[in-house]
Amino acid sequence: MIVYFGTNYTSTSAGDALRGVRCEQCGGEYFYTACRITTGHGTSPYNLNNAGAAEQADAQAMARLDEALRNTTDPVPCPHCGWVQSSMVADVRRRRYGWLKAVAVLVAASGVAAIAVSLLWNSHATANDQIQLSRFLVMVVLFAVGAAGWVGVDWILNETVGGIPAGRRRFAARRHS
Repeated sequence: MIVYFGTNYTSTSAGDALRGVRCEQCGGEYFYTACRITTGHGTSPYNLNNAGAAEQADAQAMARLDEALRNTTDPVPCPHCGWVQSSMVADVRRRRYGWLKAVAVLVAASGVAAIAVSLLWNSHATANDQIQLSRFLVMVVLFAVGAAGWVGVDWILNETVGGIPAGRRRFAARRHS
């Protein structure tokens, strides 16, 4: 019997980066601070390299922080006109609804697999077998729902209304006289 033990290390890094933005609507320039917190993990099997595992956790947390600060946008409206930039809206949509693509693909793939199994299984079915036909139709509907879900997710992520991306909505200007 092999006995395993070790120590897991976790490191947290926090940082911020100043972002400059030129408004698509009014052309004004504004700045905001993007803040992120990331974690890193390291393992020392049999406690042989505790310092190395702690350093690995720190290095991983810092690398993730650098990546997060380099490739992120926050939905900060223009203080001059209230416009939210299209890249900001696209990033928020991708983070919020991106997982739906996987669900739509899974539903469509299960529909395709069910149709294939049904065709192979029922290749010897008689024409009067209404139960088999109804099962096949249910599988076709399952595939259609998955395909429609994929189209719907793509529309959510890239929605356009009248040729203008719907994410370019103007927030109420917060100017006070």
